[in-house]
Amino acid sequence: MKKLFLLLFLILFIGCSDKSDEAKNEKDIELNTKKPVLIIDNKPYYNEDIINYAYYLLQEMDEKEVENTEIKDKILNDFINHILLLREAKKAGINIDRQRIKKVVEKFNKGAEEDSLSIFTGKIQPDIAQIEKIIYENMVVQAYLNKLVEEKVKVTEEDLKAYYDNMSKTEVNKTLYNVWHIFTTDEKKADKARELLRQRNSFKKIAESYSEDPYAEKGGDMGYIDLDVMPEVFQYVKKMRIRQVSPVLKSDYGYHIFSLRDIAKSTVSGTFEEASGEIYSKVYESKQNDLIENLIKELRKNAEIKIIGGVNFTFESDNSSKNN
Repeated sequence: MKKLFLLLFLILFIGCSDKSDEAKNEKDIELNTKKPVLIIDNKPYYNEDIINYAYYLLQEMDEKEVENTEIKDKILNDFINHILLLREAKKAGINIDRQRIKKVVEKFNKGAEEDSLSIFTGKIQPDIAQIEKIIYENMVVQAYLNKLVEEKVKVTEEDLKAYYDNMSKTEVNKTLYNVWHIFTTDEKKADKARELLRQRNSFKKIAESYSEDPYAEKGGDMGYIDLDVMPEVFQYVKKMRIRQVSPVLKSDYGYHIFSLRDIAKSTVSGTFEEASGEIYSKVYESKQNDLIENLIKELRKNAEIKIIGGVNFTFESDNSSKNN
């Protein structure tokens, strides 16, 4: 992971201000000759553009994940959506106070200095302008979507009643599983956690110490969940006995250990009036997601998008960044 972080870091952070004119000219020539991986309405985008966009996500991924074709395709498509939404945000006149961006970047830069970037880069220092650009674009898109949702998403009494009636029909008697879960992206860490569980150590204590998911602070207790809406690896739980602990299970996300604690049937809790508060948030979220999804579909339909080549997340083979 450290190697990957270094490679991505070198790609993201473009050279220093003390470069000679000769080096700058070489870079300009290189930028003019490298091939784009994507063209949107006649505007080319390059491998480093995708990496810059997904920089924070890529830091959290291991080498196997960044070579996964499905993950690459998803990141590329997310980038396309980002560009299309950014264009719409600019048309709508969305702007973000640059001082807000600078404060965020200052915190980032301070953290980077504390990590001693020079041990990775030798002499290359971060290009703060590039960091500002990434953060600014993301905040503009988010502000645009927030404005759109506020203007167009309305939840009526009829929406709430329709949701409640449907929930009454579909949610009753659904099988729910009380699952305790340990998750980590480190195989050795997962194996160590499973060994400690074999030694009769408390599942909750092990989860608090070893798990990397949000339920770690609850000892891995996910509550009662519908396994049918969970990732495929969770289907293993259906084969387990109450209080049984699974072996270490590998998925596209990482490594999992499950403990099945109970099985129950779902019920609709409370009257419509009692449940309306919870229902409102679910209906609102559903309408919000539909609005954004339909907007993206329309934008993609009306744009000329040409994917020329696959994205490459390794530094060595990305000649566009070698002299940066």
